[in-house]
Amino acid sequence: MKFKAIIYILLLFVSVGCIEEYHAKGVEELSNLLVVEGTITEGTTTIKLSRSVGLYDNASASERVSNAIVSVESDAGKEYSAISGTGGIYTIYIEKLDPETKYRLKIQVDGEEYESTYSKPILTPDIDKIFWTKDSNKGVANICVTTHGANDQPRYYSWSYNEIWEIRAKLYSNFMYGADNIIIPYNEITGSYNLKYYCWKSDKSNKFILASSDKLSENVITEKKLVETTPSHERFSELYYIKVYQNMLSKEAYDYFTNLQKNIESTGSIFSPVPSEIRGNIFCTTNPDIPVIGYVDVSVVKTKEVYIYPDEGLYEPKLDYLCFSVTKNDERYDESGMLLYYYEEMDPANSLYSYPECFDCTKRGTKNKPNFWPNDHK
Repeated sequence: MKFKAIIYILLLFVSVGCIEEYHAKGVEELSNLLVVEGTITEGTTTIKLSRSVGLYDNASASERVSNAIVSVESDAGKEYSAISGTGGIYTIYIEKLDPETKYRLKIQVDGEEYESTYSKPILTPDIDKIFWTKDSNKGVANICVTTHGANDQPRYYSWSYNEIWEIRAKLYSNFMYGADNIIIPYNEITGSYNLKYYCWKSDKSNKFILASSDKLSENVITEKKLVETTPSHERFSELYYIKVYQNMLSKEAYDYFTNLQKNIESTGSIFSPVPSEIRGNIFCTTNPDIPVIGYVDVSVVKTKEVYIYPDEGLYEPKLDYLCFSVTKNDERYDESGMLLYYYEEMDPANSLYSYPECFDCTKRGTKNKPNFWPNDHK
């Protein structure tokens, strides 16, 4: 196998520590491959299209493919067309997947046509529980998931997640500047409000999270770690939210994503040289010699979401040595970095100064408050 041989040759030269720079023949063929990410599911299916780069190319040169025609086709003759978005993201709406019908992805781009193999939907079980664990002695906190399926169902699972958390400035500023730098005190009852006191941050899973119960007597996954962090992380300081997406996979999809994850961990990027065994179930029908990176399964995605409040016991605040306040007469006053944040109208000499990141939450987060957020903070 040509691609596999290339990888073996690369590993050989690395292991012997060759002095001269080595350029592997044929590696350039691994660049500019179509990379397909996504799962055909009920509701909104999201497909991401990209191009890979070669061994000697800059990984930052990888780019999304935004000029494709994408659709899902069923073996019953129905076709669902995608809406092209920015950044190579295509969305397809399928109200309901028929468990007895097979589906596949179709792509037309740059004069070539691609298809995934037909597959019947896998009926993913519900997420049983999302919960947290921590070990204060080791400074470790985890967000975990538990689920189970019937013993006659596939025993392979994957997860992804979106998380949002509220943060608060360490220090409260009591005024804003108006026209001509006039100081206007905040009034949290009638306004003006301090809009730099509460902010929000977000993140999402950036790696494959996989698990299998194929070596267990029961089809059960317990305490699978999704988020690994620390009890003192600011995400738990005010209000934390996570929405988890769960897919039950075919064995072929599980093996594919496992191999791909190993490749990412060893090379640092999905856009690095890819061994032949990582090619999935998507093929170029107009030119079978063109390899494709990706595996498109058909699965009913299940979701679950939770909020974690700081009084639940997960959060362990740590002392912030940077955020302190001083007057101008204090020897710790830093004229080059500190700004006025608390104005003493009756005695301006006692007004307080600190670093902007201590009283301005927009230095660490955004004002993009989700419309479903339960707190009424401005």
